[in-house]
Amino acid sequence: MISQLPWTGVPRVVLAGAFAFAVGVVDARPAHAAPVSEGSGPPARTGFQMALRSGVSFPMGDASGGGSDTLGRRYAWQLPIAIDLGAKVTRSIFVGTYFQLGFGAEGSDREVTAYCDDDDDNFSNDVSCSALTARLGLMANYQFAPDAAVNPWLGYGFGFESASQSLNDKQHGYSETTTASGLTYAQLAGGVDFRGSVGGGPYLEFAMGRFTRTSTEQNGRQVYSGAIDDRALHAWITLGLRLVVRP
Repeated sequence: MISQLPWTGVPRVVLAGAFAFAVGVVDARPAHAAPVSEGSGPPARTGFQMALRSGVSFPMGDASGGGSDTLGRRYAWQLPIAIDLGAKVTRSIFVGTYFQLGFGAEGSDREVTAYCDDDDDNFSNDVSCSALTARLGLMANYQFAPDAAVNPWLGYGFGFESASQSLNDKQHGYSETTTASGLTYAQLAGGVDFRGSVGGGPYLEFAMGRFTRTSTEQNGRQVYSGAIDDRALHAWITLGLRLVVRP
């Protein structure tokens, strides 16, 4: 059995892999390799740049300070799709905006999992459950070798985030969506781009935030909306690939 860290719900092997990748970002080339000459890649550009990102995101931390309300009990791992739009203001510095959607299923809460488990024998999907997260904000990154074929980079962002759980019970004519929203204080990222006519490569992201408000809708009607009094920190760890237009 793969062990988990008790306060994250994330398998140890995932965090070990994330740490190993982060070390690799700092030293993207083997120690015996010759230095990459500044002109070995396409000339560094300034002006418009866009990046598309995707991978796998894992929840960690707490959704709120109430008991065992961990982020992993609400939301399972997710598949994110993100876009970064902005400009290279210098050969090494990119500034812009980011927008990301993450698609997944309900978390590990036993009561919710039991409700969402459509285990009858009528061969019809009577109960469906899903989770969706959204993040948007401002970001910047620094590229260490903007003219090289292999270009390590580090980035920081902050903004707004929202996460929702939805269930739809067709058999009983019932639907419910619970949404939590708040701020992303730090979206820390790093990776390596392999530059050609386009660029791209692996990246690691750690997005830390805190939910401040929550609301619930039942059958399309809002039944609750208010502030979260007992707030807590949570994070999403993402391992993935990105594609860069005009690297």
